[in-house]
This record gives sequence, C-alpha cells and structure tokens, in this order.
Amino acid sequence: MNPLIRFHSIVLSATGIAVFNLWEILIKTSKEHPDFKIPLATVTTIGIYQLFVFIFKTIIFKIRFIKKFIFGAYYLEGVWIGFFIGKEDKVRFYVETYEQDFDSIVIRGKGFRENEGYFGSWISESVSINVKKGTLNYTYETDAFSNSFINPGLANFVFDRETKDSPPFRLLGFSADLYNPKKLKSFEEKIHDKPHVKNIEEVLNRAKQLYQNHQYFVEINE
Repeated sequence: MNPLIRFHSIVLSATGIAVFNLWEILIKTSKEHPDFKIPLATVTTIGIYQLFVFIFKTIIFKIRFIKKFIFGAYYLEGVWIGFFIGKEDKVRFYVETYEQDFDSIVIRGKGFRENEGYFGSWISESVSINVKKGTLNYTYETDAFSNSFINPGLANFVFDRETKDSPPFRLLGFSADLYNPKKLKSFEEKIHDKPHVKNIEEVLNRAKQLYQNHQYFVEINE
C-alpha cells in the first residue's frame, strides 16, 4: 500500500473512533443548539482529523520502526554505499543518503576515486519508485571537479529484496549523464536506516569492501 494512503487510513480510523466516543456530547450539544448541529459535527470531525494528522506525522518521523512500518516496501531512507565502473573503466566508490517523506525522496551522493579521493557529488531531481516491478528511477544533477558545468543525468535500478512486500536492501543498475551517455554499471547496498554519515572514511572503507565482495558484477559483460 502507498505510504500516504496507509497513513491517512490510520488517521481516518482514529478520527472515527474519537468522534464515536464524543458522540453523546455532540448529540447533547446539537439538541441544545439544533441550528449548529451540522457545522458542529463538521468542525469537530475536521479538527480531530487535523490534530491526529499532526500528532501521527510527528510520531512517524521521530520513531524509526514506525516509519518503516508505514512506508513498508517503499522504505529506502538511510545510508547506501556502492561502486560503479567509471568512464575510463575504473572502479569508483560512492556514499549516498536517502531522505524520504510522504511526498518525495532526496538522494545525495558523493563519489571517490581509489587513490585520488573525492571527485564530485550529485543530487536527485525527480524520483520514481515502482514496488510492484521492484524498480527505482530518478534524474539527477552532478557537479564534478573535472567539469565546468552542472551535468544532468538519469539513473535506473532494480531491487534486491527478501519478499515483494519488503523494502530493498540492494540496488543494481546504471546511470548515464547527458554529456556522456555511456551507461555506468552501479552496485549498492544499504548499511543504515538513518540518513546520516558520521564517519565518511569508515563508510567509504565499507564501500571498498563491498567491491571486493562483489567483483563479479564488474566482470559481467555488457
């Protein structure tokens, strides 16, 4: 189920229960002021609904396991590490954070060369998740030190997940920049549910270890 639909279904259910428990008070008040019966019921229901929206949204975005339950198979938020084969057929490593709410996902990435360190970053523009197919597609803008311009691009990934109702733990696919349309093979895994990187060196070392464990991905011919 779409996370936003699930969220509003829960809020509507809670609103219905609250209004039901207030029904006797509403009936008594409407008898005393019959002209205000419909406006009173409407204002009360909408007020309770808006209150629950605020309370539940606050809880969901502060308590991680509740957020994971609400988002279900759509849950991608966290820290992802990976590697891709660059334009010179050399391995590049990267660290990404996925920040997710009901309306959007923002993907922020940083890329590194083996012996030359940080070379640039990228940020998503438009993200699309299809949990039925198990795919993630997004456009992005990348800012590399070797370029004198912001380079737009497209990324396309398929999920690895435990079941069709589970969120992905691994993504395999490619990216392609507008000014260099060669498909760059990419492999990444999620290492944390919170989108915060405290120690970039430690996380980057995990990305390098990921490459060591999955070199078969590099060796697969196009």
